[in-house]
Amino acid sequence: MRSIVQLVGAAAVITIGCTPLEPEPLPTPDDPRLEELGRCLDFDPLRRAHFGDTHVHTRLSLDANLQGNRLSPTDAYRFAKGERIGIQPYDESGNALRELQLSRPLDFVALSDHAEFLGIVQTCTTPGTPGYDGEDCVRYREDPDQAFFRINVATAAGQDIATAPDPCKDEDGGCPEAALAAWGEVQSAAEAAYDRTDACTFTSFVGYEWSGGPGTKNLHRNVIFRNHLVPSLPISYFDESYEEQLWAALTAECLNAGYPQGACDVLAIPHNSNLSSGLMFETVDDRGAPFDAAYAEIRAALEPLVEVFQHKGDSECLPGASAGDELCDFEKVPYDDLASANQGGDPEPAF
Repeated sequence: MRSIVQLVGAAAVITIGCTPLEPEPLPTPDDPRLEELGRCLDFDPLRRAHFGDTHVHTRLSLDANLQGNRLSPTDAYRFAKGERIGIQPYDESGNALRELQLSRPLDFVALSDHAEFLGIVQTCTTPGTPGYDGEDCVRYREDPDQAFFRINVATAAGQDIATAPDPCKDEDGGCPEAALAAWGEVQSAAEAAYDRTDACTFTSFVGYEWSGGPGTKNLHRNVIFRNHLVPSLPISYFDESYEEQLWAALTAECLNAGYPQGACDVLAIPHNSNLSSGLMFETVDDRGAPFDAAYAEIRAALEPLVEVFQHKGDSECLPGASAGDELCDFEKVPYDDLASANQGGDPEPAF
């Protein structure tokens, strides 16, 4: 990619009585992670803030699909670029009854469909595929609410017993053909959406969401790759159920996978932590031992960012504990975990 989009806060720069900065000579992209594309027409040597989204779900995510999302990865990128799209509900002919359009197109997007159950939507909607006539696929088509409940039970399993359920389960615990097709669609859509011209209007990133939720404690991570070099399949909670195991797998399958000089590069962004029951940043490792310098080093390298705000609330501040912030109670989801948020009742914030 032309450069990694800066996702952190912008700094103010004041120049008084200075000669305007001239662009530096275009460097040779000897870093194998970068493409030789040239400089953007509106290149600014002082840089600028860009706005995008690193947490977007399409119909490939089983939970989003069960809630009526019929939009493809390509549709998601169209929307991000400013096109008007139709959304649920749909009439009997499949026509969208509502439309949405952004007031300002985004500069970058990483789709983050869930690694868990990737491919099940295709399996359960394509007659003749393995699992199509199975109990779980029939339930998916006839009783979406029950199917939604079952997938949440699977991803809420304890970290030592988490495993992929039917219908997408072979001897290796997955649904490889359908998952490979879905992962290929994610990559193809990102490639098609990426603007490689000197207009530099849009950057797309290949990514997915690792959806660990032991005991309904939300420990999800959005995993985002720098370029088109990615593992053959996303690493899911059913594959690696502790964050340390996820980091180790990303290191093995991306950072140290044999690409020239580390051409595969990746980061993981911890999900907004408000529904994690305080476990998103616990201070012990998967063995229950206090983390050490090696743990801190790999976490700092792979998780340099954290998500603060999304549609399940935010972790920007805590009502009653953040003095002077009159908007601290805006769109909060003040519960301890996913189960209590779904059930309602008295708030129990646990950031």
